[in-house]
Amino acid sequence: MPRKRRVLSSTGVYHVMLRGINREDIFTDEQDCLKFIKILEGCVAPTDKSGNPLPPMCTIYGYCLMSNHAHLLIGERDNSIGEVLKSIGIAYVSYFNKRHYRIGPMFQGRFRSEPVEDALYYFNLLRYIHENPVAACICAKPGEYRWSSWHEYESAVPLPGAICSVTTPFTNARWDEYRQQVLESCTLTRQPGAERARMTDKAAEEVLMRIGNNTPLAVIKSLSFETRKRIILEAMEHGVGSRQMARITGIPYNTISRIRSKSGIK
Repeated sequence: MPRKRRVLSSTGVYHVMLRGINREDIFTDEQDCLKFIKILEGCVAPTDKSGNPLPPMCTIYGYCLMSNHAHLLIGERDNSIGEVLKSIGIAYVSYFNKRHYRIGPMFQGRFRSEPVEDALYYFNLLRYIHENPVAACICAKPGEYRWSSWHEYESAVPLPGAICSVTTPFTNARWDEYRQQVLESCTLTRQPGAERARMTDKAAEEVLMRIGNNTPLAVIKSLSFETRKRIILEAMEHGVGSRQMARITGIPYNTISRIRSKSGIK
């Protein structure tokens, strides 16, 4: 079956996720994380063999490195998103395989990307990316996790080795307005029995429509099981909550919960 054509972004901004094949770890320690960030730095501030600066391949607005996957919020420049991710993938896989004495691919299929068309969706994604370590119970607040772009947003002055543009690509939108929401969401996440605060229903609907190739939300529950499963899992990875998804699509919560449990998503 031919693979589906990638949905292009009119703004040139994408949310990209790289996942280890068979959900295997792609970052095993500090050295791996530092190498990946160094590769990202080579994309936003490339140089030739003599050290002379070259035009940036892309703009990076946010990232988070987890053990078996990575989230990137990327803006295209002269290079397409495909060219940028191919460059990142080749460089990191070559390094990882050599260091860990392995061969073959390490990422699960081709990279996943979702177009980011407006400020609301942009900030919901940025918020979701930075909340990943909290949701995984690795830390209580985003600032306690080393391997994300949160620190670059929080710093009053540019950090050494910073790779992100902390200026939003959308006008009249500021990270400061969302910071408190993130911290409040993380506090709620840590409370026993409390449901994690997630994106708005409007943003969730946009995610589901994009993943479902504009399939009407009310129709998703009538699709084949495998298609529904794919949509549910991808939507979760983009920050849509289980109960929120059940409410929007009409798919029974128990069905969504079972799919989530069997997939290993927390």
